[in-house]
Amino acid sequence: MLNLPNVYTIPPGLPFAKVLAQSLWDEYQHDLLALSDVEIYLPNRRSCRSLAETFLEVSSGQATILPRMTPLGDIDDDDLLETDPFILDEDPYLQPAIPALERQILLMQLILKRGDLNLSVTEAFSLAADFAALIDRAHTENVDLKKIDTLVSGDLAEHWKITVDFLKIVMEAWPMILAERNQVDPAYRRNILLKKKADSLRQNPPKHRVIAAGSTGSILASATLLDVIARLPNGCVVLPSFDPSIDDKTWQAIDEQHPYFFLKRLIELFTIEPKQIKIWPSIDASMLTYERREKEKLLYHALQPKEIFDLSSIKLDKSVLEKLSFTVAENPNHEARIVSLMLRDVLNHPGKTAIVVTSNRDLAQKIQLEMRRWDILIDDSAGYKLDQTSVGIYLRLLADYMVTTTPATHALSVLRNPLTHLGKNADDLRNETAALEKELRKKPLPSGGLEGFLKRNDNPLLTSLLSSLSPFSEGKSHTLKEWIQNHITIAEQLTTTDEIPGAENLWIDDDGEAAAVLLHTLLAVPSVDHITLNGQDYAAFIGTALQQVTLRPNRRLHPRLRILSPIEARLQQADLFILAGVNENIWPSKIKKDTWLSRPMRKTLGFLDSDARIGQAALDFVSLFCAPHVTTTWSIQREDGLSHPSRWLQQIFAVMKKFSVEHDATASDYHHSAKIWDRPARLSAQKAPAPNPPIRDRPLKMGVTSVEKWQKDPYTIYAKNILNLYPQDDLDRSISMMDWGSAVHKIIENFFSEKAHLSSDPSARFDALATAVFAQYSLNPSQQMKWTSRLGNIKQWIIEEAHDIRHDILVETEKSYDFPLPDGRVFNLSGRADRLDVTSHGLTITDFKTGKAPTRSKLADGSSPQLPLLGLIFKQDYPTIHSLRYIQLPGTEREPAKVDEFLDSDELIQSNKANLERLLTKYYIEGKAYEAAQVDRHDNYKHLKRVAEWAVGSSDESEEETL
Repeated sequence: MLNLPNVYTIPPGLPFAKVLAQSLWDEYQHDLLALSDVEIYLPNRRSCRSLAETFLEVSSGQATILPRMTPLGDIDDDDLLETDPFILDEDPYLQPAIPALERQILLMQLILKRGDLNLSVTEAFSLAADFAALIDRAHTENVDLKKIDTLVSGDLAEHWKITVDFLKIVMEAWPMILAERNQVDPAYRRNILLKKKADSLRQNPPKHRVIAAGSTGSILASATLLDVIARLPNGCVVLPSFDPSIDDKTWQAIDEQHPYFFLKRLIELFTIEPKQIKIWPSIDASMLTYERREKEKLLYHALQPKEIFDLSSIKLDKSVLEKLSFTVAENPNHEARIVSLMLRDVLNHPGKTAIVVTSNRDLAQKIQLEMRRWDILIDDSAGYKLDQTSVGIYLRLLADYMVTTTPATHALSVLRNPLTHLGKNADDLRNETAALEKELRKKPLPSGGLEGFLKRNDNPLLTSLLSSLSPFSEGKSHTLKEWIQNHITIAEQLTTTDEIPGAENLWIDDDGEAAAVLLHTLLAVPSVDHITLNGQDYAAFIGTALQQVTLRPNRRLHPRLRILSPIEARLQQADLFILAGVNENIWPSKIKKDTWLSRPMRKTLGFLDSDARIGQAALDFVSLFCAPHVTTTWSIQREDGLSHPSRWLQQIFAVMKKFSVEHDATASDYHHSAKIWDRPARLSAQKAPAPNPPIRDRPLKMGVTSVEKWQKDPYTIYAKNILNLYPQDDLDRSISMMDWGSAVHKIIENFFSEKAHLSSDPSARFDALATAVFAQYSLNPSQQMKWTSRLGNIKQWIIEEAHDIRHDILVETEKSYDFPLPDGRVFNLSGRADRLDVTSHGLTITDFKTGKAPTRSKLADGSSPQLPLLGLIFKQDYPTIHSLRYIQLPGTEREPAKVDEFLDSDELIQSNKANLERLLTKYYIEGKAYEAAQVDRHDNYKHLKRVAEWAVGSSDESEEETL
């Protein structure tokens, strides 16, 4: 063993993996068998994959056996441990690590046993994940959680005292559970393996070459191993992005937020001075360019520890600062377009490559979507959460059926999901689903929801769906194991096609396999038999479990473009690096509050300050920012409000300002082009649409209720009567004023049609009819009470008004009237009267209104022609029209009803007939266009008319009153 460690560095800005791989290839290309004996320890699995790809590149694809590459398991900014973050020699006598999911469920049970916390299963499951991370962090940082007893309860807030007491209980129980199962925590096992590897190398130094490259020793056990490797006769450590020329003052002042925090701790473990660290031998002066060195100096000064921050002696080349590239975006969408344009520009240069580095996964997805404008597909190699994939979304959709408040919408969402087949082919399922939707939209769901709907409507498709979902609609509690088994069964039944079983159709592709592994791993945990939960808790639980699984793509969709997280970009190389989303609390990410321990408590126990993660992220930023060609972007507006550039950028700008270098981050062509990307070259005022179909295609039948629309907004007649476009009610809609009006009309119709006003007990009959009609609506208690109260007032008035009536009363009577057209055709006007009173004085036509009735002036000027036109129609059978009347039915105790009767019916009828004849002349002789107009808030065709493009002002968009 050497007395002094053999430590090198590859300075920031140089392609770490390529420098390392190229030097080893140059050295061993004539003895490839010796290259295969070289052992290289790297920070994580992703680093191993990157170095392997780089070896293939520098060897030009020559067949060779690569060096042995072993990941150590550095602290990452997105997860502490992967499923298997290190590969070391197995010890048959070492207890196995407890599977992560099984550990989380066991910890969840411990948490739930503390009854006074009043937690749901899902909340306990999430807390268990945080507690598992705390345990692993304690092993990683060599902290004894048994020291929780040393926390002085008197200095803690009451809720922290509860937490500490609870942690004591768990920490007493957890080791016993592990002992009973003959298992250990994953981080503990990793530490033991690292220690055994270190002891093995120390006691039996290998003859082959051993290199530890890119690691910062952020895990204490790995730092010890690095120290051993650095002292081996054939060993060395290669540090990432370290500057050996750092001055003593800065070295001593390094804090947790400094890029060199973990490196300083490692170098001090080596018991050497920074100046004793050597530059990697293959790096020559041509690689250490002047501009790279100036950028390194810029960062050196900009990221000085805050207690010694001083720019008074700084010396930099202003011309280099002026070449730095920064672009500010207005918002994440704008930023994604900026980055996309940069990437597209790279592809205009043959062979050039680009890597987008970002910690913001939402921004990464936006960039992917923008690149699809050019049919360019790029994977975000940081991966996706399983709950965001097609299978994950489907499993959540099924589980959420148990908690949905919109059952019709949810059922149709299941039926329309591409994975659903129900044993049918795609065309049949689509057609049957469309027919079902049409029926479900006709009126609000009755009492009993979809099951109540099926009692009145025979629909095999819905019956089949509800049968499959029945385990999720029973409203019972089950064990977690039973819930998962039911979930798998339901999913496989629904995804069975007419040819392929669901089990073969669902659990395929990466997301299907990952979902299958998750569900079957949960089933394999023995304790799932002892956890009982209701449907709501299971839906939340499985959603959380799906969210905890990350899928990373196994492919690179584009050979020259990549989107990477900072962790993955550590060892990468490209012609252009785009550091995107460099916003404060994004990169570096916001430090999350510890669920279990406060900051003082962590410090007392001996944990590292959480700011150490900022230092680790800062090292990535330094390495990438010093690359030969790099640009940086950020947004001034984020989804959660205004934002600022990262602290690193702000410090860089402070240094640049000292040299009077003011960068206009909006001056970039990319900034401007992205801003106007989807903006039309010229905006011109649009006119309201005025379709003008041939006269022969215009409708020859119309109801009296449409004439008013025809006058006010002709486009409505075009859409409804020519295009045959009819509005549909919303699914799962609430009871509205329209439903109230329909119900009242139906009750009154039934009351008079069976002559109940002449019965011995009209009140009882009215109530019976009302009960039957109300049963068709799914009324909540409040609505039932309100409807019953209002109808009671109306009933009393109706009965009293009809008490002495002995003449004939006809209800809901239909008839039509023909208008001859000049070309020989006939225009047919039809109408339905709510009530006709045939008296000795003539006919009285009544229209019931639960809303406001039109005034006489509106009837006279033709703007509300419905009632007079009904008079015109029925005058054919009843030459004498005694009166036209509206009976308004407010249903209040003070005013249950109000009668507006118009005795000058002939005058009103004739004036409205003349108005209609003028309309017919305009549209069927002169060929007038059906012009669009702004109307009231109930305009069903507003979206087709694209009112916002031509209208000035806006109509009242307030919602209808809901009863």
